[in-house]
Amino acid sequence: MAQISGVGDKMASLADEVVQLIIPSLVEQIESPIEGLQTNALDVLNDVLVHAGTFVSSHAPLEQAVADILLSKLSSGRASLVRRGIQGLSFLSQVCRIHTYDAILERGLAGLQPPFLSEAVAVQLLGVLARETPQRLRPHKTKYTHGLISALERANQKEEADEFRESCLVSLQSLARMAGAEPECMKGALETALSMLQYDPNAMDAMDEDDIGDDLELDDDDMLDTFSDDDDLSWRVRRAASRLLGTLFEENPQEMVPSASRVTAALVERLKEREETVRLEALGALKSVLIAAPEAFRSHTSIVEALCTWRGAAAQVAALDALDKFVSSFGMALSQGENALNLALCAVEDETKTHSKGRCIAGLALLRQLCVCVPTVVLPHAVRVATALAESSQLSHHHTALEGLEASTQFLWHVGPRVPQQAELLCDAVCTRLERSDTDASVRDAALVALDAALCSTGAQLTDRLPRALALIYARLTHEVTRARCVQVVHDVMTCRSLQTCAPTKDFARQCLAPLSDLARQRDTATSSLRALHSVAVLLQNEAQPTLLNILSRELPAVNSPMLPPTLELAELAVQCDPSVAHTVVDNVLPGLLKQLSDVPPPALEALHSLLTSLASAEDSLAPALVTALEHAWELHCSDRAAQVPLVYAQCLGAAAAASDSISTVLARVQALLKEQSTTAQTLALYALGVLGQKGLLTGWPHAQHVFKTVLNLHLHGRAFALGGMILSNASFASPVIEKLAGGEADAARILCEALSLASETQTRDLAPMMWPYLQSAILAEHAPDACAECIARIVVVDTKRLGELAQLVQAPQVPMRVMGLVAVRTLLSLDRQNAADDEMNKYSGKFFERLGDPELPVRRAAMMVLHAAVNSRTTLMLKHASLVLPFLYDATVVREDLKRKVLMGPFTVIQDDGLDLRKNALETLFTFVDTCIDCLQLRDVMDCVLRALSDDDSVKLLGCLMLMRLADLEYMDLTPYLDAITPKLQAILTRKVRDNATKQEVEKASEITHAVLRVLTRLAPLAPLSPSFTELLAQTRASPHGEAWLRLMADRSTEGARP
Repeated sequence: MAQISGVGDKMASLADEVVQLIIPSLVEQIESPIEGLQTNALDVLNDVLVHAGTFVSSHAPLEQAVADILLSKLSSGRASLVRRGIQGLSFLSQVCRIHTYDAILERGLAGLQPPFLSEAVAVQLLGVLARETPQRLRPHKTKYTHGLISALERANQKEEADEFRESCLVSLQSLARMAGAEPECMKGALETALSMLQYDPNAMDAMDEDDIGDDLELDDDDMLDTFSDDDDLSWRVRRAASRLLGTLFEENPQEMVPSASRVTAALVERLKEREETVRLEALGALKSVLIAAPEAFRSHTSIVEALCTWRGAAAQVAALDALDKFVSSFGMALSQGENALNLALCAVEDETKTHSKGRCIAGLALLRQLCVCVPTVVLPHAVRVATALAESSQLSHHHTALEGLEASTQFLWHVGPRVPQQAELLCDAVCTRLERSDTDASVRDAALVALDAALCSTGAQLTDRLPRALALIYARLTHEVTRARCVQVVHDVMTCRSLQTCAPTKDFARQCLAPLSDLARQRDTATSSLRALHSVAVLLQNEAQPTLLNILSRELPAVNSPMLPPTLELAELAVQCDPSVAHTVVDNVLPGLLKQLSDVPPPALEALHSLLTSLASAEDSLAPALVTALEHAWELHCSDRAAQVPLVYAQCLGAAAAASDSISTVLARVQALLKEQSTTAQTLALYALGVLGQKGLLTGWPHAQHVFKTVLNLHLHGRAFALGGMILSNASFASPVIEKLAGGEADAARILCEALSLASETQTRDLAPMMWPYLQSAILAEHAPDACAECIARIVVVDTKRLGELAQLVQAPQVPMRVMGLVAVRTLLSLDRQNAADDEMNKYSGKFFERLGDPELPVRRAAMMVLHAAVNSRTTLMLKHASLVLPFLYDATVVREDLKRKVLMGPFTVIQDDGLDLRKNALETLFTFVDTCIDCLQLRDVMDCVLRALSDDDSVKLLGCLMLMRLADLEYMDLTPYLDAITPKLQAILTRKVRDNATKQEVEKASEITHAVLRVLTRLAPLAPLSPSFTELLAQTRASPHGEAWLRLMADRSTEGARP
């Protein structure tokens, strides 16, 4: 069956024939009175359901016959037949029709109803169905949860009461993993779990006090064994209850938090349980509670004490792992930290006696966490801890040594500086480990990291050990396996202030020059070697100059290479150490770089700016040469007039001018460029003026006033940028521009927008009072809405109290002003990355979202963009108004005939849909809702929007398909009730034909939407048995010209491990 149920029409046809042939025969054999024949036939039937269940469900009579025979076996007196019947029903329930599934629930779970016959079998079947068919069972979750709780109350009437209780709790756990239960239902499950957690009919307190007294001298393990009863199965009930509690907190954390303290107390008591498996499960549940409600642990101080009493290797490993997590979560707030430390040390110190590698590794992990989170607890025991870590780092067992070295690293960073003698001990141990020949690569790497920590944390206090440590690093610097790590260690040592004055460090730096220069040629170590070389050169200054010049004489790295920034930093350092090499650096670096300046990424640009400043400072004659070189480079590469390109060249000019001695030369050249007839030269000059103004380098320039007037009368690309920068350098330049703004000139708004985009927070505050009164102008809202909106947003970011005035603007009587105000709100949400305006936004956000119901289309469209921005960046803020915005959002997806108009285009009349953009924006916003805060949505409302989208314009249909795929990927979104409504809309898209004279763009668009529909079919295919019409659509698609493409998508989906 596994071979013939593969993808492909021929295989599918063969599998279908085989199913029709063998199912009746298997049913007949299962009904046979021969016991062996029944079990064999049931095994074969179950195998058929696994590999060809969809073919069985495609034939109603066969499906019904299989369901009947499997259900009949649930009442069998033979456990093997009952078990196989439940197994078969679990397979069938995943693919059967709705009415068959309902029959399985009705007949198979009848035992949960009076007179409660076969109740234990019904409970087992319910647990299987909850695990295998969570989507289909979800509508019945509350009903069956209450049914299981009631069944537990009747457990005492059962012959095997403890097994029955366990089975009920396991089924409750499976139901708890499903979404959609009522809070009261979950509360009932919680109370039941707590009750069952205490269930212990053979508890120690029921024993004779004298008997207990006689055994007081026994150790813990002996006592637990004494009071344990092999015939007692109640521990399985407590174990299942612990698992249920953990699942409840994992799946419903918000609902469970109010009960967290009570649950924690109950679970902590179980940590003293005599059965180890129960203790372990209780501990696992405690971890789940910790994630949901960490504050519940603060009042329970006995957790550490209880865990420290555990015995046995497996139990102690679990205890140590849990303590590791608790220490990480609570740090200094964790009580009894010394007990945890002692347990960890005992586990590490006993390794040589017990050879328990797991305990030792877990103990070392806990020690590492204690050093990081509670170093004050470790400090009084530093001698013992350091000794244990030193010994563990020498062990031959790979993982133990690795964990020991990692713990040593954290000890050295967080505890070592206060106990230098113990740091020396660990440093010696690490060096010894590095010197051993049997050390493998990962352990050696961990040893190098630990040695790095020892040197950088303790510094000069390790003077006596410094030569040995540095010699080991140098010895490993040229080894292929360790060189990458050693390069990083070299960089750390060179930048450690306490080591820089030590003589061994300088000798070590001289030794490293040559190998680092060679490693800079290797692809895997080039970037880090250049950075390490920079740190070495900073220490050695002129001694490193020949090596630096050698590096710079090599071919310059590509502009997108990570090697370029450190190479430029080395060039800057060479010039700073010896200004006489400036010309050499210029000749080696700039020619190749300036040719590709527009492609240089930001990190390399920042390094280049620093280099240009150093070059201009090195020699007066270099500043004009640099400006000339930048001019020529711009002239050769100015075909791309995007704003970012001339800005890059202008920023380089500004960097060259940053040296005080060269500023006058650069300014004179910029003024000369401005006078040239070439727009290329003038554009560069304009952007340079903007950059220089932003940097404050125009202050005191005698020609500034004249240049400002000249630029004001120009009409070139970069003019607004230049004027904006100049306004920042001299506040008096703002006055004429603001006068124009008061007169309603759109150009003034654009200039001031550029100024604010370059301004600091202080500069924005200074400009705001002059600008603000004129920005809310009806004329400007008509002619420069985007520029004014950005100005308003930038001012509000630094002065959030003005948000109230912005709220008034979005309620203005004029449509353009309301639109401008909403655009400003959207811009504010994107600019305010620190959420500084959130407090004020809480007061007025409702007024912004109310505009979603504005009678004017442009206002509704702008409000929708605000909502989209809020969902992306202010989800919590938006959720407070979900009841307000969601009806508007759903309504915006409706096609409105009143927004359609006829437009004459030559001899043709076309329909223009003005509401199309709003519907697309609304669906994109709804998609974001689904991704970020789906809990506030009702699936019914979302699906109404999706169904409308599938009948809309092709661009909207595509969004509808994407929404369907996203919903199908969310396991708890049950799309089954909507399959019949979805099917005809998808079928209409797949069966439509492209007109014969369609353009290439129309053909590509039709192909894209068809492919999207096929992907939807792939996602929804597992639900096909639940809808005959959808099953028929899949069959038609398989036989259509799209069949091959769809089968490929199905095969790809299968290989990706998609959920069934």
